[in-house]
Amino acid sequence: MKAFPALLVLCYLFFAGCETIQKVAKTQSAQIPEADEEREQRIQLWLSEQDKNQDGKISSNEAILKLKANFSRNDHNGDGFIDRAELGRLADRLASN
Repeated sequence: MKAFPALLVLCYLFFAGCETIQKVAKTQSAQIPEADEEREQRIQLWLSEQDKNQDGKISSNEAILKLKANFSRNDHNGDGFIDRAELGRLADRLASN
């Protein structure tokens, strides 16, 4: 019978932990759409300013300013273009700073 109170305490801690995890998840999910929107706006701005032929990617000839100076760093697959996925990685990196 002495194990019953300990089991009760463990159950309480388990459910309290689940509630805390749910609260954290709700807080984080509430922030994600804003971050995604900011990320997409950044990508669209870079494309609108630098993608002169509007093919959805930026070549080294189209790149300007810091994107041009750091072109090879951002061209992860080395194909000579910075595509949407690579711009997304850049936006994420800048947002984390």
